[in-house]
Amino acid sequence: NNYVEFACDSLVRGDAEFPAVVRALAAHVAGYFLVNAGLRKDVSMRMWVADASQSIDAQICFLRGFQEIVNGGSGGDSMRDALSYDSTFISARVWFISSLLNKNHIAEAREQYRILRSQERLAGPAARVMIRYAGAIIDNNQEAMIRNLEHALEYAPGNFVLETNLANAKYVSQGRYQEALAMLQPVIEAR
Repeated sequence: NNYVEFACDSLVRGDAEFPAVVRALAAHVAGYFLVNAGLRKDVSMRMWVADASQSIDAQICFLRGFQEIVNGGSGGDSMRDALSYDSTFISARVWFISSLLNKNHIAEAREQYRILRSQERLAGPAARVMIRYAGAIIDNNQEAMIRNLEHALEYAPGNFVLETNLANAKYVSQGRYQEALAMLQPVIEAR
């Protein structure tokens, strides 16, 4: 599989529309390569976009949200945008739920989780684990969070995001900072 399959079409109704259509198609192609370059650059991203549809726009929004979250923002608006392009994008919905909980929007997070649960039968094994993790964070169930993060790491060993959340659930939430740092040291050094 050393080839790229990418489909996108547009209707041109006349010569005047042609430049705008070409720009839009070029943006989609550039977006495709941007998404794939982002995946190659950060191994921790692969798990999160594996369940995405062919919607490049959804994946771009997700990557933007991921960067916002890594840089200390909520990423919620970008995740909502990703879902507007692809309502079946499980990882975007998991992260969106997390951003809603950070803003104390519990009812909306529960509604998003209801949607997520309806997609569970179509999800792969790693995505099903993350769906269960989303339920655990809504319920603030530390044991279930830890169990699901450890299980998710079986699918994505060394995933910086999972490792960080696991360290937080296991140690930081209990004030055990030295243990959290010791757990994250190999991950930090690898980055």
